[in-house]
Amino acid sequence: MESKKTDKKYNCPYDLYKKEHYKYEKIIELNIFGDNIEKLLSILKNKTPKHYCPCIKYVKNCVNTYKYLHHNYCTGANIQKLDNEEFCKKLNKFTAYYGFLTKEETIKNEIPSLYSEKDTFTHECLSDKNKNQLNSATNERLGNSTPVSAYTVVGAMVGIPPFLALMYKVNIIFIQIYEQYLKHTMILPCSIK
Repeated sequence: MESKKTDKKYNCPYDLYKKEHYKYEKIIELNIFGDNIEKLLSILKNKTPKHYCPCIKYVKNCVNTYKYLHHNYCTGANIQKLDNEEFCKKLNKFTAYYGFLTKEETIKNEIPSLYSEKDTFTHECLSDKNKNQLNSATNERLGNSTPVSAYTVVGAMVGIPPFLALMYKVNIIFIQIYEQYLKHTMILPCSIK
């Protein structure tokens, strides 16, 4: 009787790239945070009513992204795997940007800590009560008859609330480059049979 070896795992050199794509997509989000640190600082210091709570939520989201990436790629043996050293250097730039926010005494307690193990950060902006305010602010800004713009699509794509993306005036060239990057990563030779 002939034994078949069909349990052999098919290894595609691009499979690893697909898994690693996620971490690089997330680091782009953190770079956008760094590019807009002065605007974030201004919003948090002045407590601009329309933008303050969305900004707090955005900062919390970025902190959670940083913690996830740092824990999964930049601790222990994970640093040595798959060129994570270079990735971790890029990730650590976020701590420098975040330092600008934590230096301000007026907002230091308004934002989450990068170094706490548990997510114990609470803020009135994160309550269910403020979700309605956030939704109404978004609807008021976009209107019912306004078509979806490129800024709105990019904001949703990278996890930034659309009105923050509009406010930060994301460079259209970056958008086009990023779209081309995504198009090239979606079609992989190993997925073609």
